[in-house]
Amino acid sequence: MNKQQQWKNRAIALVAGGIFLAGSVVQAAPLELTLDEAVAMALKSNTTVKQAEIDKKQYDWDLQAKLGNKQPKITYNHQDTWSYLNKDNRIDSYTNSLAMDLTLYSGGKLEAQIDQARLNQQKYALGVVKSQQQVKYDATKAYYDVLDKSNTVNFSQESVERYKTHLKNTTAQYEVGVVAKSDVLATQVSLADAEQALITAQNAYNVSQANLNYVLGLPQTTEIKVRDNLTYTKYNLQINDSISRALQNNLSIVQSDLDIKAAQQGFKAAKAGYLPQVTVRVGNNWNSTDFPGSGNSNLQAALTTSWTAFDSGVTKSQVKIAEADLERKQEKDRDTKDNIALKTREYFLNMEAAEKNIATSQVAVERAEEDYKIYEVRYAAGVGTNYDVMKAHEDLTKAKMNYYAALYKYNISKAQLDLYMGEPVSK
Repeated sequence: MNKQQQWKNRAIALVAGGIFLAGSVVQAAPLELTLDEAVAMALKSNTTVKQAEIDKKQYDWDLQAKLGNKQPKITYNHQDTWSYLNKDNRIDSYTNSLAMDLTLYSGGKLEAQIDQARLNQQKYALGVVKSQQQVKYDATKAYYDVLDKSNTVNFSQESVERYKTHLKNTTAQYEVGVVAKSDVLATQVSLADAEQALITAQNAYNVSQANLNYVLGLPQTTEIKVRDNLTYTKYNLQINDSISRALQNNLSIVQSDLDIKAAQQGFKAAKAGYLPQVTVRVGNNWNSTDFPGSGNSNLQAALTTSWTAFDSGVTKSQVKIAEADLERKQEKDRDTKDNIALKTREYFLNMEAAEKNIATSQVAVERAEEDYKIYEVRYAAGVGTNYDVMKAHEDLTKAKMNYYAALYKYNISKAQLDLYMGEPVSK
């Protein structure tokens, strides 16, 4: 090879290397996350928490508005008046007034509305914490879903590779006349089925990745590499302890109790319509025939007591509406507590069943691996059947999937228990 050709080859190699490096720079590396990191990211970016915080602000201001109704109100008015005695005789009048109004007694209506607003504020403050707990669970489930679907892809890939190896051995034995062609055909069919299962598993994995990106607030095209694995950690609480903790700490129950108290205050505020109201006004008026009307001064003070003797049943209807709202929230509270106790029991039993399946399926995996090796050796030695090998192959794949499905179910059920028991979220 001459020097010119050597330099040409080097140039081609350099250009190709540059293109390769450029390509590697453009292609972003996968985002590696642990479960704790994924949860922390979701808590910062997920819109559910932000919406709950906005709801809380709304009721913060509602409380301030209700408190303001108990405070004095200062009103300024200016009025221009032109009176015509006839077309040639006009009288001008300019009036200014400044007054302070204060409700001394409202029949308890203003106080009840303030208490109701304060209870609603507490409810929506808890709503922020509740949304954080929900986001933690959503991120945990999405993370475990990716792990579960990733394991399915791995098992499907292993199945394809085992079938390919078995097909190669079966074909070799067929070519020397040891086995029938039906063995080759049956293996090819099983391989095709395994390849289809792999495609389905890969698609499910891609969907789980997209869902995890959504929960974490990341672009849908982000590739996430989960660093944790599905593991088994013994759960220490008994079922009755778990239910008791859920009934004590679940924020839906705490919010329901606040709803009932708020409805009681609403009922009290509605009944205040039957009672009189007392207000005081202190003010000053200025008026003159010259603009802006700052001449004559007239200081006034008034104490007003008002009572509606008849309003065509309006107050009675408002009281009945508030009473019905209270009864509805009391019934809803009972249903909420019953539902939380039921769900806690359900998730505990699911977790307990998954725990038992972990132990049995782990043994099944060990036996299935040993059986597959035995049948593979027997078939290679000509003393076994192709059916035995493929059956052992299917049993091994199923055993592995059952084991990791039990791990997945156990961890998901535990996460659901944490959610229903109101376990605190650490940021």
